[in-house]
Amino acid sequence: MLGTGNSHYKDGTSYSKWFKETRPLIFERDKDSCVACTAPYKPIEYLRNGVPAQRSNLIVHHLDEDPANNRVENLVLLCYTCHAVHHKSATTPFPWFETYTRQASESMTSKWKATATSLLTVYSSTTA
Repeated sequence: MLGTGNSHYKDGTSYSKWFKETRPLIFERDKDSCVACTAPYKPIEYLRNGVPAQRSNLIVHHLDEDPANNRVENLVLLCYTCHAVHHKSATTPFPWFETYTRQASESMTSKWKATATSLLTVYSSTTA
């Protein structure tokens, strides 16, 4: 839920709005595929209240498990299987995620970096 109905709404912003605007950057950076197994993006069709809809087979995962932290270095694209493996394991089988997200984000175009920085500036008050 976006806006004042969201429990994380603060100062005209919300975590979910920041996440929604950052999500396309993560898909771009991670080349529309799971960073663990390289499964490509594939839309999944389903019915929502009787109306056809689509969702992704990929999930943007928060490395630190904090949904308020939508910094690009904290987000990684995973398929449902790798996401479940990560959460069901006592220790992550993917300890390299933090190094990957930092390096991949640093290697992106200046336009991508400017967009990520702009979003961080706009929504940084939501993490205070």
